[in-house]
Amino acid sequence: MALDDTIQKEIGKIGQVLALEQRMQSSEVSDLERANLIETYIQNFVPDTDKPAVLASYYDRPLHISTRETINSIGAKVNEFKDNRYNDIKEQLIQYAITQINATLKDTTQKGEAAEVLSQVLRSVLQIQEPSLQQAVQGFSQRSGYSSRYLTQEATQTVMNQSIGMAYRSAASEYLNEIKGQNSSKYTVNAEKVEKLFEDVKQGATLYQVAKQLEERTKEIAKQKKA
Repeated sequence: MALDDTIQKEIGKIGQVLALEQRMQSSEVSDLERANLIETYIQNFVPDTDKPAVLASYYDRPLHISTRETINSIGAKVNEFKDNRYNDIKEQLIQYAITQINATLKDTTQKGEAAEVLSQVLRSVLQIQEPSLQQAVQGFSQRSGYSSRYLTQEATQTVMNQSIGMAYRSAASEYLNEIKGQNSSKYTVNAEKVEKLFEDVKQGATLYQVAKQLEERTKEIAKQKKA
């Protein structure tokens, strides 16, 4: 199903400010990048009438205070959207996300393959307990019979990444419906579990952004096939 332009703009803006918030809170971000993120938020999401005062306040205060105030402002904007608009459009967003996810899953015939695809789709909203480095290495040793003492630093990181990937695939598999055919199975996403994700406005906005990317990728693939 297609969403009208108004809904796309509304939920799209919420997704954008949440992405800014997430990046601001990252420990990997330098002070310079964090300052640029704050300015981006002010220039693009603060009303023009309030912009001069907000900018003046930003330039007069230490970065950590401006960061906290910007994150609080984003939180207020998201809560206002949730209270005034989100419930009115939530069902349309849910159906849109389900449609795009199922389009991505339509060619999968093995559960492992479907879980891998879905883990990539839902990675930003799945909440898992990531394994520790020790757990990852021990699990690798048990599965392979290979002693962890011989692992290089690069190999250890690879094992860690594989272990995290397995955890996400396991979590994603809980969101799959299997439709058994005579010779093979098809997989779709569990609609009820997607609906639960949308109960949280932040997860809903994030999943909308993911669904939008899936739709654009599907269109691009179809375009390439016609060329």
